[in-house]
Amino acid sequence: MAKKKKTEKVLVKVLKNEAWKKVKTNGNTKKMNYHVSSSGRIKSVDKNTKNEHLIKGTYTKGGYHQFNIKLEDEARQTFYVHREVAKLFLGKKKKGQEFVCHKDGKKNNNKLKNLMWATREEWSALHKKLGTYANREYSGTYNSKLTEAKVRAIKKSLKAGRKTKTAIANKYDISITQVNRIASGENWGRVKI
Repeated sequence: MAKKKKTEKVLVKVLKNEAWKKVKTNGNTKKMNYHVSSSGRIKSVDKNTKNEHLIKGTYTKGGYHQFNIKLEDEARQTFYVHREVAKLFLGKKKKGQEFVCHKDGKKNNNKLKNLMWATREEWSALHKKLGTYANREYSGTYNSKLTEAKVRAIKKSLKAGRKTKTAIANKYDISITQVNRIASGENWGRVKI
């Protein structure tokens, strides 16, 4: 009778001064749990074997690092790495601080020390100081992250009712307040679907 070979657990090597925290999802995941580090890395952890694997994720057209998680109900949830690092490691934001800024202006530098919560005014001032306004999308609305096409997609998602407002906010890197204002027509009312 052959002996069963014991397999070693696969772990992601921890970087110097790096901490990991579990991502909070809108529902249960199937096989994996997901974690984000203070260095801006992402990993999956198998619920059964506890094996870990780094996740590359993707980048939006605007240059933000993101990753998707498939939930038990087959829904997908999108996360922006900079926002997750801020939520999990920066602590509570102050009133009005809905934006996460990259202090050096580099959207691929999602290390904790490079991120800060900011108000719209603080966010605008930082972009002016860094000279990164030229990289922002404009759509006739002051300093908007959204285009008319994105707003149409948001309105379609809201009408279909398949995604939560939180999932929509995460996907487009906007606040839930902004999603509510789009839903009511207070913001982007001129855009029709």
